Amino acid sequence: GAEKDVEVPSDAGRIDHKGWLSAGLIALHGYSGALGELRDTTRAALPEARVAWAFDPTNPDVADLTREGITSLVLTPLPQSLVGGASAVVKTAGRNFVAREAQISLGFSSQNLANNRFPTSYSGGVAELDRLFEKPTGTLEKCKQGEIPALFEVSTPSDVLRAIDFAKRHKLKGALAGAEWTGEVANTVKGSGLAVVTPTLRPGEDRRTLRAIVALGTADVPFGFGLDAPASHAAQLRLSAALCVREGL
Repeated sequence: GAEKDVEVPSDAGRIDHKGWLSAGLIALHGYSGALGELRDTTRAALPEARVAWAFDPTNPDVADLTREGITSLVLTPLPQSLVGGASAVVKTAGRNFVAREAQISLGFSSQNLANNRFPTSYSGGVAELDRLFEKPTGTLEKCKQGEIPALFEVSTPSDVLRAIDFAKRHKLKGALAGAEWTGEVANTVKGSGLAVVTPTLRPGEDRRTLRAIVALGTADVPFGFGLDAPASHAAQLRLSAALCVREGL
């Protein structure tokens, strides 16, 4: 509504905007500005890697985010390693870092395994992570001490349960990222104290996925939307939220 008793300076400018206004959006997962530098297929654990080192603020992908109203991006390691290194938080307009060590990426899905590199199985992966956290150093020690959270990369509800069990054993805080149907075990996630980063949604999205995200809201699990740009168009962040609202979120 209009404010009363407000004096408008005589030299004030006026902007007529025939469109939408929105608060700045935050993409909680993505690779814009660094995609080509985020791959290492030879090592399973890179705890001291930093995606901030690979970020190119002049990359056109970053400008694409800004045009779609995304003002902040959590720049994440690709989910290919058992320990992918530290994510970062970057402003897309000023292109400056808010945090260079935002989370440590830990892999619990099939994407984090390889048939030509240890570990090759889920059990082997969890066993190796247990070993690394028994006497952690560097970034892993910061995670163990609660100084930085973990980003648990998952793809299925089974991955989610493995990650939750690991987080409980080592008393870690953080977020589960990447599993479309995490909400199908929403009450378990709520009990773990972990947050959730949901994957990008598409037009015509499967209703099972939408209902799973609505279930997170119903269970009062803190969650937000990821955007694996540039693989996904920047506009899909808003579309993801809109689809879930239409489903009843």
